[in-house]
Amino acid sequence: MKKIMLLLCSLLSIVTFAQNFPGKDVHLLKGKELKVLPLKKSEIGVGYKGFYSDAEIHSLYKKGLRYTDAASIEGKTFKVVDYKPRYTNYVLTLQNPETGIVYFDYHTTAKCDFVFEVVGGIDFPDGHFCNGLEKGKKWISAGEGYVEETRTPLLDDISLFRTADGQFKLRVAVCTDNYKNKDVKGLTLQLENGVKLNFPEAVIDVFRVGANTNLSTRPRIKIDNSALEMLKKSKIVRKTIGTYTSDVTDGYMIMEYINCLADTITLP
Repeated sequence: MKKIMLLLCSLLSIVTFAQNFPGKDVHLLKGKELKVLPLKKSEIGVGYKGFYSDAEIHSLYKKGLRYTDAASIEGKTFKVVDYKPRYTNYVLTLQNPETGIVYFDYHTTAKCDFVFEVVGGIDFPDGHFCNGLEKGKKWISAGEGYVEETRTPLLDDISLFRTADGQFKLRVAVCTDNYKNKDVKGLTLQLENGVKLNFPEAVIDVFRVGANTNLSTRPRIKIDNSALEMLKKSKIVRKTIGTYTSDVTDGYMIMEYINCLADTITLP
């Protein structure tokens, strides 16, 4: 078993990192304690999204201006006593001595809505990361058609792809609310061991998403063996596109997936 801790610790027999969100593997949360993290100042008035008083998730818990009043649950710790499927997602049953039972609308792909710290970390079973690699096809051109590829799940807007002929390619995005309407170029990945992987010629696509701007590398960046080995040995802690920087919280998971992807000889 690999223990994923919430605070960076020294490396002993088990590698640990800050990991809170299990994605589609919601069963890993059962029995865990979840501590509600504070909202950003700009979000306090809006409140916490996803908390309900009923299992059918019709009635918001302690409704404030829009969602759940921030003061009513901020900092509280809930135990996950159960989870039930709801369409393609789940409803978590949370228990707290003060609030009693509260329900949370858990979306398997919405990491940004998961406002918890998992106390003590998540226990990932053996084989979890290698079993989590995704297989698909990418359109190349009318002449070449589709090519098969295996990829790591998209975490922190980072994904690595391995094509059927053994090439490795990288896709990274950064979201910002401070875009200056200027041309953006280049990507830098900073690793925990201090190494920086620079891709100065990376071409960037710019997409407006409401008040935010998404900056994404285009086309996929080819990764040579040297860079691949570095990504296998040290987790990504920060990504920079142009002058826009974002911390990477899922670096350990990304590293584990990359190790599985690189070691996979036969496509899963």
